[in-house]
Amino acid sequence: MLRAQLLLLPSVQFAGYKVPHPLEARVVLKVQTDGELTPIQAVQTAAQQLILILSKMKEQFNTELFKVKALGTGQDDGGYGGMDGLEGSQYYTGGL
Repeated sequence: MLRAQLLLLPSVQFAGYKVPHPLEARVVLKVQTDGELTPIQAVQTAAQQLILILSKMKEQFNTELFKVKALGTGQDDGGYGGMDGLEGSQYYTGGL
């Protein structure tokens, strides 16, 4: 997500990352800019934008969840989700 957000910034020419080893909690991030921003400023800007986007998404999700709970569906699936009502969906494959 951070890489994609970095690439949306006009001054970022390259953004990439690699995980040197899957057992190490380490990521190498490479950012190249045109000089308008430093790479550190670009990462900070992209991270701030992501925080805003994700907080808006969380707020919208919670609003819709509240609406669904307030309206009720008349079905009790035990709180585990389920496949009820997906038969007409393009994602329904006939069961698991």
